[in-house]
Amino acid sequence: MDKIKKVLLFTENNEPVELDYRKFREKLASEIMNSIDSTMDQLLRLVINESVEEVEVLRKNLRTRDKILMLIAENKHITAKALAQRVCVTEKAVEKQLANLKSEGIIKRQGCNKGGHWLIIKGE
Repeated sequence: MDKIKKVLLFTENNEPVELDYRKFREKLASEIMNSIDSTMDQLLRLVINESVEEVEVLRKNLRTRDKILMLIAENKHITAKALAQRVCVTEKAVEKQLANLKSEGIIKRQGCNKGGHWLIIKGE
């Protein structure tokens, strides 16, 4: 873009310069598009980063049972072991939470333990 500005300033202040206007227009359009793309990339990165940070803050503020329900909603085939890893608690703690959620009628297991999946019956 700086080169284009220099050419424009040069032609204003000096003798006319022979210029291939087709190439000039193509270069100008290319520079403008690159500038727009760069700006959009920066904005997109900011939006994505803020969203990721907001999601992490929200997840940290959730109770363990809420985190488990959220993860089950994302993946109905998730295992207790995977839940424990994602929520950062022991597998025993996850199993206790799952038992509580089942007894409260919030979730249930559909199918067998190995091949089945979780169903969220009602939201809290």
